[in-house]
Amino acid sequence: MQTNSLDALLANFVWLLAQTLTPQLNAEVDCIHQTMNQTILLFMCIVLKSTVFGCPSVCICNGTTVICTDKNLTTVPSGIPTLTTNLYLDNNQLTSINGTAFQGLKSLLSLKLNKNLLASLDENVFHDLTALQDLYLDENQLTSLNGTPFQGLTSLISLKLQKNYLVMLDENVFEDLTALQHLVLNNNQLTSISGTVFQGLKALLYLYLDENQLTSLNGTPFQGLTSLIIL
Repeated sequence: MQTNSLDALLANFVWLLAQTLTPQLNAEVDCIHQTMNQTILLFMCIVLKSTVFGCPSVCICNGTTVICTDKNLTTVPSGIPTLTTNLYLDNNQLTSINGTAFQGLKSLLSLKLNKNLLASLDENVFHDLTALQDLYLDENQLTSLNGTPFQGLTSLISLKLQKNYLVMLDENVFEDLTALQHLVLNNNQLTSISGTVFQGLKALLYLYLDENQLTSLNGTPFQGLTSLIIL
């Protein structure tokens, strides 16, 4: 009889203890969950800041403009924010550009690569830049444009290629540039032009070919340039 009373007393004590501790335990669990959520949120913010709003350490960023001019760069810096609209990489030591250097920069409007040492362009180097309007490639060491390095640049309005060493242009090199209005090719070493190289550039207004070494025009290279104002 005494044992039963002791068991009952012990059971009541355990029940009361559980009732007392449960809210405290629940509060601690909630606190842990809240801390974890805050940690995850902080991590996401850090990642978001570095990829969307960050700035490469060698560059200067002003809003959505990233300025990496005159930094003696031999490669395109990593960590360029995905919301960048203007990217200045001019006056550096770039000899080539990795095919993924501009990957994800779908908001980019203007890209300056002039005054570098570029000798060639990879086929898909500008593929992701579907919003790009102005591309500066002047004053490099380009000798030829083969394949379709400008593939995907359907919004491009101005392409500057003057003061290179271009000897030839592939027949299809400009085929995707349906919005192009300004094409600057002066001060190169072009000796001839294919009859189809400008085919499809129906929006072209200004075409500069002066200061080359042109001796022949194959076929009718200017046929179809119905919007052309200056040649």
